[in-house]
Amino acid sequence: MSEVRKYDKIILSDAKSKDEIVAEVLEEINQKEQSDVDGNLYICYVIHAYESGDNAAANYIVVSDNFRTRNGLYSNVIKPFQYTKPEIDALVAEVGNKLPIDPSKKEKEDRAKELEADIVSKEQSIVQKEKELVTLKEEKATLENRIEAITRVIQEKQAAGEDVDVLEAEKRQYERELATAQSQINTLESELGSLKDEIEVLEQTKDNLEQEASSIKTPEIATKVYVDEIKANLDSDIAIKANQDTTYTKTEVDDIANTKANQDTTYTKTEVDDIANTKANQATTYTKTEVDTRVNAKANANATVNLTGNQTVAGNKTLSGATTFNGAITSKGANTFSGDNTFNTGQVTFNNKAPICNVAPAADTNLVNRAYSKKRGGYVAVTGGAINLNNGINFSLNLTTATAITVANAASNIGQTGEIFVARGANISGFSAPFNFRIAQSGFGNNEVFSYTVVSSSLVRIVRS
Repeated sequence: MSEVRKYDKIILSDAKSKDEIVAEVLEEINQKEQSDVDGNLYICYVIHAYESGDNAAANYIVVSDNFRTRNGLYSNVIKPFQYTKPEIDALVAEVGNKLPIDPSKKEKEDRAKELEADIVSKEQSIVQKEKELVTLKEEKATLENRIEAITRVIQEKQAAGEDVDVLEAEKRQYERELATAQSQINTLESELGSLKDEIEVLEQTKDNLEQEASSIKTPEIATKVYVDEIKANLDSDIAIKANQDTTYTKTEVDDIANTKANQDTTYTKTEVDDIANTKANQATTYTKTEVDTRVNAKANANATVNLTGNQTVAGNKTLSGATTFNGAITSKGANTFSGDNTFNTGQVTFNNKAPICNVAPAADTNLVNRAYSKKRGGYVAVTGGAINLNNGINFSLNLTTATAITVANAASNIGQTGEIFVARGANISGFSAPFNFRIAQSGFGNNEVFSYTVVSSSLVRIVRS
């Protein structure tokens, strides 16, 4: 019975486009299936492990033509489960461009970017120096072999009584070249050590700046409508203050009172009689203070809320039953919704601030905040050697001492696949259960990359890349 075979392919350089890589992988898969006597199908999990470029940190699965046809897929490439780094940067920039920039926050962010560029430059320098170091060590080994060989020839000729002056001179030249090579090796190793120490300090400084910048909250922005409303209220107050001694006729008082009390205010019989009696005194005049008193008496907190017309209602109100708003709602204060709220139609738009989500998603339909997407898509830094699978998918470790790498929460992450990057991999003392290599590994180098799959609570299969 045929099965589906999976294998991983890690891309370490951005020299080729994604389309070129997919074409190569698809050709590999088809060749594997053609040569498989059991008729097994093949899929390849592709990981772009480099940190810059359009496809940095991208992951996707390439399947064979047979697999695609059998499962009714529209493409040989299954969409990646995470955004690429440029896509995330673009989304963040789109939101960030709509927010005001705090000078202190921007200064820290700019400084952090400068440090990042410095780190990248030093890392590139490390790569170049490591290549030079390899070349020098090869030259050193060649010179040592030549010195060893010429020493044997000199000893043989001396035993035979032959002249060895020329050979001795050649040997001394080799020894001088060897001393020069050793000196250059020592210098390069010292420079590499210093660069790595400098990078560690720069990364720590950059992390501190980024944390300080993130703690600076963006100031709130007042909209033009809000400012215009405040201006209108101030203009009205100023106009009222300028007319403190104005007098009004009875007709004007009635108009003002009716406007304040609204069209649908109800009156008792006694109030109607009082109004009728007042109407008989048309020539009566009132001062501004008297008008205010009468108006406030009509439009006080006990006035009824009208069913029609425009009205401002103050105070706390509780609506017990189902409430339907057919028109637009404008809310200028903070709102708290304790129950479930459903938006069936229409577009929900956040004009001035991005929505904030403090809860990690628990289902496929939940929203994902920026911190969660970064944690699940990028490398999660691990202190020491303890990897918690609940914290992410891909992990990076920097081992400064001999350390055994452990893993936790395999049971709750069965089926998860990802990769582990270990700097100073020579300090790996072992992998604790449930980590398991199909073939035991040793002799780890400076930088090591491992792919893993959580098979069960007691087995996390790990492969050295």
